[in-house]
Amino acid sequence: MKRRNAFFASLILTALTAGSAMAQTGRVALEGRGGFTLPQNSLKADGASSGFSAGLDVMYNLHRHFTGYAGVSRDEFDGEFSSQGMQAGLKILPLAGSSVLPWVSAGAIGQKLNAGGANSDLGIGLEAGGGADFEVSPQFTITPGVRYRAYTAGFDVGEISAHYLTVMLGAHLHLR
Repeated sequence: MKRRNAFFASLILTALTAGSAMAQTGRVALEGRGGFTLPQNSLKADGASSGFSAGLDVMYNLHRHFTGYAGVSRDEFDGEFSSQGMQAGLKILPLAGSSVLPWVSAGAIGQKLNAGGANSDLGIGLEAGGGADFEVSPQFTITPGVRYRAYTAGFDVGEISAHYLTVMLGAHLHLR
């Protein structure tokens, strides 16, 4: 808990003291990311343990403070559990105009959970996240962050509430 608070405090402090920004070029971007999953609640109680995550989003800058995103992702928990599907939402950059841009995001997800070889129906849920974009060049940004996801996976024999955190590191490439 202390490490997490120190991490977010350092991100905020860095953002507040950052210099002027290099202008980001273009409105369309691709963002790829990888990270670690941390199961919560009943997903953890059902035996899921930490694993890996990967995803790819297409992003469109709607305004200097707002970016829409849509993409696909796969979250592994261990050999018995995985979640895959799509997401779409809005990324909010409240301090646009600096070389370090803190952000928050919120969106909808459509995911299928694989539990012990059985696939669930498509579960609709929500995601929320936060982090910072660190500009390397006008076309390239490094994006560390965290994301929380929640949805209910329906199986023939019942349901599993899939709630989990993902700690991730991404790369954001502005295309045009």
